[in-house]
Amino acid sequence: MPDRKTYSATVDGHEYVVDVERADGSCRISVDGGATQEADFFTKGAVRQFSLLLDHCSYEGMAHINGEGLKLWVEGEPFEVQVMDQRLKALSGGRVGGGGPVQTLFKTPMPGIVVTVHVEAGQEVTKGQPILTLEAMKMRNDLKATRDGVIGRVAVSAGQTVAKGDVLVEFAA
Repeated sequence: MPDRKTYSATVDGHEYVVDVERADGSCRISVDGGATQEADFFTKGAVRQFSLLLDHCSYEGMAHINGEGLKLWVEGEPFEVQVMDQRLKALSGGRVGGGGPVQTLFKTPMPGIVVTVHVEAGQEVTKGQPILTLEAMKMRNDLKATRDGVIGRVAVSAGQTVAKGDVLVEFAA
């Protein structure tokens, strides 16, 4: 008998209804009532790396769980994600996540070496614009702005070694 669950997922401020059905070792996903796709998810190592096979397309990424949800990097692209079971959402009055302040700190998801800093203090950036290039596990990752804003302070420089969770950039309030 298949196990079916429906979730509310807020990704970078946009809400989606995600239906997940698991049966016989496989997983099928539908977003907002759209076409159902086959999915496989594999975790790799202790750094929360993952590989996602979605409808025969492979995606590599990393996940960081924080107090407000997940921070995902899929193919180097960052996403803020909050997920709640639809039943719990209904019980909580329809709110998926907190309506708290906009995050001003941009932190590293993993330890590594800063290769290039693409921004400077006072520079206006748009969501998705590269902030810096980080080398981790012999791979270069462009870390991109998760929102529009103005850079208040750059806390690192090229060649600097950073630990997971270190502040890289602070957005102006």
